[in-house]
Amino acid sequence: MTNKSLLILGGYGITGKLIARLLLQETDLKLILGGRSLEKACSLAETLNTEFNTDRVDGIAVDAADRQSLRRAFQEAQMVIVASSTSQYARLVSESALEADIDYLDVQYSTQKLASLKTMAKDIEVAGRCFITECGFHPGVPAALVRYAAQHCDRLHKAVIGSIIKIDWKTLPLTEATIHEMMEEFSTAEMLIYQGGEWKSAGWWGMNALKFMDFSPYFKRQYCVPMFLEEMRLLTEIFPELRETSFYVGGFNWFVDWIIFPLAILGMKIGKKHAARPMGKFLMLGLRTFTQPPYGTVLKLEAIGLKDEREVALQLQLYHRDGYMMTAIPTVACLLQYLDGTIRKPGLWYQAHIVEPERFLNDMSRLGVEVTKNFP
Repeated sequence: MTNKSLLILGGYGITGKLIARLLLQETDLKLILGGRSLEKACSLAETLNTEFNTDRVDGIAVDAADRQSLRRAFQEAQMVIVASSTSQYARLVSESALEADIDYLDVQYSTQKLASLKTMAKDIEVAGRCFITECGFHPGVPAALVRYAAQHCDRLHKAVIGSIIKIDWKTLPLTEATIHEMMEEFSTAEMLIYQGGEWKSAGWWGMNALKFMDFSPYFKRQYCVPMFLEEMRLLTEIFPELRETSFYVGGFNWFVDWIIFPLAILGMKIGKKHAARPMGKFLMLGLRTFTQPPYGTVLKLEAIGLKDEREVALQLQLYHRDGYMMTAIPTVACLLQYLDGTIRKPGLWYQAHIVEPERFLNDMSRLGVEVTKNFP
């Protein structure tokens, strides 16, 4: 790698700040914290320099909607880490990274972003740049867990992943852009499950495929609905013997799940442009009012395969009390493999498919994720 810095776009946001702290802890690289507020970026840079007794952090003003601003910011970077709620500008940011001849990684879930990146895939590869997308918790980890399980059996037949996210929303200073991005995610998410060798629709709000999973000792038995992730689709190509795989998400709370979500999805489909803001405020009201402790984030894999011609069951569970740390830690675990050159290669890649699964899990464990395995 060069001596240039890693630029974190959204560096003083909740996720960006956590990524910066972990990178300072794990590497000796220089970091640039970027955002529209120069004051906030420089203030956090000063705080981190003091906290880590270093001078490796700088703050700059950069606007993801302004090509010239991006060009200036990218001059001193070897990679941009997009941790901001700016998915509507994903094409501009990724094009600017390619023009600046730097690598790219994003911590965003957005169908629009992913579609834009896919159209650039050939140009990214020809330019010799490494672009890693869909980083963080989900997307980012589920398909990596399936790949890990596949390494521990001869043939993998079933792999179901479920998640529960319980956050004390009252303590989070969420921006309007973040709330809008959440609404976009919920309104565009597909509800597909893979069964019998084909992807099938789970019906309205996943009610045709409601699944109960045991997340003990944290949340016990919870209902979950399917949420399609593009990284899961690739698994069925890599492991043709896989007959069932899907990703499921648990509910937030009864009011959000059964009142706000149906209204929000209907409103976004009828009048997306006008419904996003009021529905977003309604969502945050429900999350902050009705979400009760205990808090934490769990991701669980339940798999069945063959080993030595015997059927085996495999279970793997990840837990962290802080949902945002559960996003930052996998991102940094991926970056550690990128930074030492292990996974850096030209092209557009999903985090879940570019990482080496065992090291990925080991690094997440070392960085604070509780990993529990029940493998034969």
